[in-house]
Amino acid sequence: MNEVVERLARLLRGSFDASIHIRTELASDVRPIRINPAQLEQALMNLCVNARDAMPEGGQLTLRTGHVVLSVDHPRVRAGEILAGAYVVVWVSDTGVGIAPEHIPRIFDPFYTTKEVGKGTGLGLAVVYGVVRGAGGFIEVESRLGQGTTFALYFPAATEAPAGERSGASVCARPKILLVDDEPAVRRVATLILARHGYDVLLASDGAEALEIYREQQGEIALVILDVTMPRMGGLACYEQLIRLNPEVKVVLCSGYNLEDLGPRVPMRPGVRFLQKPYQIEELIRTVRSLLG
Repeated sequence: MNEVVERLARLLRGSFDASIHIRTELASDVRPIRINPAQLEQALMNLCVNARDAMPEGGQLTLRTGHVVLSVDHPRVRAGEILAGAYVVVWVSDTGVGIAPEHIPRIFDPFYTTKEVGKGTGLGLAVVYGVVRGAGGFIEVESRLGQGTTFALYFPAATEAPAGERSGASVCARPKILLVDDEPAVRRVATLILARHGYDVLLASDGAEALEIYREQQGEIALVILDVTMPRMGGLACYEQLIRLNPEVKVVLCSGYNLEDLGPRVPMRPGVRFLQKPYQIEELIRTVRSLLG
């Protein structure tokens, strides 16, 4: 953890405006965590970029590491969201404009943003969420308008043996989903979310590529998530080909247009669901589960 934070801090000092002071406070006894270092660095970078944008007149950005032990009495443990035990924590704090309380519950939803049009996609924090949850962790946010924001990222401290090597551990097959979207950022975020909720993901950037993959792995693919509007072959044309290959194929069609605007072009029949973009994390998972059970 500390190595990633130190490397990122050096990068930020060389790229952020001099009006933003980068400070690090690194605990000396931080335990290792199980995570792809590149993904961790990307998540922290996203938070730091948001912090920079929240301090247009300059300020202080602090990266701090440490560890905590969460007991069985912790609210998230009692709720079944996480396991009790040792966690490594990295705090990312700024002295910026802060986040309004009404926005905090939705800031990790894909495409949700409080920035002006053209200033951001709303995907940065969704990526952070996916990385942290994918590592078995969680995020806490504290913010005060006009004073700043702190994101606390909690990661389970690594044990001596990987989970898959523990005596008696069992491995369950994960449903495989074919995700088809021409926007790389959407594919990346949706993959992180789906993986965190127990699904394996295959990726395609248009309908034609999706059909090639489906023909090869039809027996393994439990569900297809299709964007309606894509180059080369859109989602609706792809769906018509999919049902010829498998009349019982399960599909989630996604579009920035609402269902009424798309009209009768959308085949709302058994095995098909429609999800309007931008969707919330809970909406995506709920829709997938409604088809897969």
